Amino acid sequence: MRLTTSPWGPVPSRLRTLLFNPFGAATAATVAIWATGLFSESALVDAATLKSPVGAGLDLPLGYLLFAPWFALVDHMSLLSVPQHLSIVCFALLSIALVGALKRDSKWALVTSLGFLIVLGVIVTVGTLVPRPMARIRVSVPADNVVVDFHSHTNASHDGRKGFSLAANQMWHARSGFDVAYVTDHGEGQPFAAGRTGLAGGASTIMLRGGEFVWRGRHVIGLGAPMNTRALIQTLPGAVTGDSALRPGPDTMIVATELVDGAPRGLAQGERERADIFAVRDRWALAFVGSSNQHGWGFTSPVWSVAAVPNWRSLAYPELDHRLQQLLTGGGKDVRVLARRRTAEASTMLGLALTPVNFAVTMIRTLSPAERVSWTAWVGGIALLATLLGRPQSTTADARKRVPLDFGDLKPAYEPAA
Repeated sequence: MRLTTSPWGPVPSRLRTLLFNPFGAATAATVAIWATGLFSESALVDAATLKSPVGAGLDLPLGYLLFAPWFALVDHMSLLSVPQHLSIVCFALLSIALVGALKRDSKWALVTSLGFLIVLGVIVTVGTLVPRPMARIRVSVPADNVVVDFHSHTNASHDGRKGFSLAANQMWHARSGFDVAYVTDHGEGQPFAAGRTGLAGGASTIMLRGGEFVWRGRHVIGLGAPMNTRALIQTLPGAVTGDSALRPGPDTMIVATELVDGAPRGLAQGERERADIFAVRDRWALAFVGSSNQHGWGFTSPVWSVAAVPNWRSLAYPELDHRLQQLLTGGGKDVRVLARRRTAEASTMLGLALTPVNFAVTMIRTLSPAERVSWTAWVGGIALLATLLGRPQSTTADARKRVPLDFGDLKPAYEPAA
């Protein structure tokens, strides 16, 4: 078998053809896409039990499925913590530098590194600011469930995105599948009438008022309008333990704690301090909730709180608000926290270094069958395009440059007989 050189040494020509031929690579990618389906996981996880939830899943609109590889990539990147982002960037740059060293081409490594950073910047910017189809939760069990976000912001908060108005907040929640969303701007926020009308056209999410403020040295959420100063929710990121803050006061008490918070630091802390959060919940009989902590950045919901409230659709908005607060005050036994399955936080430096591998495995294992079809179509289309662009083209100008053969000096191999 003939050998062909590569940056890593001799490679058998047949193997090289398989690996570097567009359709060979596409075949390998397609096999990987469908083989990992044998070990697939639900895109959602019960944040308390870490098991796949019963009667819940994600609905993906057609627009999402048409561009599934790109939207899935942006969704999973949106669920990364800051250390995980840095790990992926460092891994990519070191890999490029290693290949450049093996090729002995520092210019290639520099140009490729700059190209990677530019592409990554474009992906992050587009994924954060440009509206796109969103994954929407679908819950069928129990029948009287209400999907709630207890913690979100608008541009009335000092750290909210400038264009993230109350109507934009409502539309974001409606597209994510929320039935109810609390607007908990810092301080008093902006006043508005509870309900679903008069905001974003066609959005069905009920908007209720609350607020985020500091109580006993930590950030908490108060629900209701005016804010309920008796029943509070402890937020992440922030201090989890501390009996002095959690001990009930004469008129105020923390009744719930966030198990999952959608801010990057909140996502990391929720995993890192999971044992402490459970210990606090058990000691003080708190309810668990999940909150998007949405400030107008991105189009991926990281978590949903699903509460069982019988006949909630027929309740007046103030009564619905009161019933939800009662549910939390009673320990939240009928509240489930359903989160997007994300790349696990690393507890060691080796684990952090392997974050890019875990990221890819998590993303591909949580694909739905419809997404795998879309991925396969994209892989085939890219392979076809690469083949067409790489095929050498013969032009008339090239033909003119060819030098004709001159047979004038050739002599016969033998002399004819006289």
